[in-house]
Amino acid sequence: MLDIISITGPVFIVIAVGFLAVKSSLMSAEEIRGVGRFVLLIALPALIFHAVASRPMSDVFEPSYMAAYAAGSLLMIAVSYLFSRVVTGLDQSRAAIRSMGMTCPNSGFIGYPIMLILFPEIAAQILALNFIVENVLLVPLLLTMAEQGRNNGESRSIGQSLKATLTRLARTPLMIAIALSVPVSLAGLPMPALVERPLGILADVAVGASLFYVGSMLAIVGKKGMSAKAIPTAIGKLIVHPLILLVAYGAMVALGLTSADEPMLLALLLTGALPAFTVFPILASNYDYGAEAGFALIVMTAASFFTLTLLLILTQDASGSMWGNLF
Repeated sequence: MLDIISITGPVFIVIAVGFLAVKSSLMSAEEIRGVGRFVLLIALPALIFHAVASRPMSDVFEPSYMAAYAAGSLLMIAVSYLFSRVVTGLDQSRAAIRSMGMTCPNSGFIGYPIMLILFPEIAAQILALNFIVENVLLVPLLLTMAEQGRNNGESRSIGQSLKATLTRLARTPLMIAIALSVPVSLAGLPMPALVERPLGILADVAVGASLFYVGSMLAIVGKKGMSAKAIPTAIGKLIVHPLILLVAYGAMVALGLTSADEPMLLALLLTGALPAFTVFPILASNYDYGAEAGFALIVMTAASFFTLTLLLILTQDASGSMWGNLF
């Protein structure tokens, strides 16, 4: 038990430090935005480039992991969207945005630090794989669905909305880092120390700064959308999403499409059990759902300490190694 808490505890302590830094007025919202921009535009792209470019492509891409993540998340989108439309009566745009909160995890700011503690050898690889699925498939799909809900989809065709979203995402430093690192990896070019060491330094900075930023953003968002309506979003993201991903991976194993790879499976479940990404309230505000999304993010992040800890306990067998009897 203490071993598990030693994994999740430090992560959430740093998040709490970020939260307190803003609440105590030690740092302003403007200063925090600078931290976030540094992590998102410089540190994480450096980490991704270093992770992909410094190893053979065969050691980076895991088709079975990406397929399970994509298939399970698409199923989660369908379930959460139908729930939001039929059960809670949200319109198309808000239903799509709530589905985003239940499906798109904080792979970079929270997921990577946890993965780095659990399995440092593949943590950066998992981050790259997650970013590809999220930025090429999940986020474009959900933003297109949300955009189509505006004016009953009359302003743009589905193709136009999807193209605009993909174009916008393709220009982000994270996707540019992935695009630039792939040719280097394929060519097998050794990275000069003069390049590799600065990238490594920036990658190391990304961990603490990311967690600090998450906590500070929670303080900035505040309790403006405080409502019980946040509970289904939190349950969907922290509990239902990892269960659906487990089913997706299990189905692939049962069909003989892949073998049970314990570290990859644990990484997949942890990804599903992460709270929503930090920009969730910002994107949601474009569809009059920002306050609710902000409070849902607070609930998810606070509750994820307990759900992630429980997940690690459940996947630990009597000998102390991961995976008990899942497969």
